[in-house]
Amino acid sequence: MSIGLLGLSRAVGTTHLAFALANYLRNGLGLKVALISFNNENDYEGLKYYANTYTSNKLFDLRDKSYKELRRFQGINFNGIHYYACNNNAYLGEIVNSYDCAILDISVNDKNYREALKFYFSCEKRFLLGSLSPYKLREVTERIRRIRLRDEEEDLTMLTRDYNKKRKAKLTKEFGVNVQIIPEIFDMEIIDGKNLIWLDGLIYS
Repeated sequence: MSIGLLGLSRAVGTTHLAFALANYLRNGLGLKVALISFNNENDYEGLKYYANTYTSNKLFDLRDKSYKELRRFQGINFNGIHYYACNNNAYLGEIVNSYDCAILDISVNDKNYREALKFYFSCEKRFLLGSLSPYKLREVTERIRRIRLRDEEEDLTMLTRDYNKKRKAKLTKEFGVNVQIIPEIFDMEIIDGKNLIWLDGLIYS
């Protein structure tokens, strides 16, 4: 299974949700999970530093795999989750096929828009991450509009950490977007209670 999380703006919680979801699938359900970062915000380098300096997790590579393409990638084993930085759609299929579940953390901007959407639409399950705050709504709305132009029939679900009834209704009316509120996940490495129920429903409902 592949899950695409497409951030429509910066700081909307895409990477945080990706980690929480990966932790639930790996350490809650026992699945073999890869988290693939497609963004320009250097999260991969930050995690590499953390994994080597503060935890017992070490860098690994997949040289023992039969796929030659995978040898190009060095990943991080973080709490049992294999984390990759990948900016090339050509190798994505080989990585996804090596895991029970692959989560794509996709950050979109005007420069990488076309390639980012290729990653997004290649996933079996797809979720937009956005914001209903007034200072981000214009950017979010424009990117949803461009996605609608690409695919008029796509069922769009946007996850957001903030809520505004009037703005939510406007997005739904104009673009047919199903807006869902993300529960507050303070620690992405500890999933329990309502968060667990919400994450399970998000993927398996």
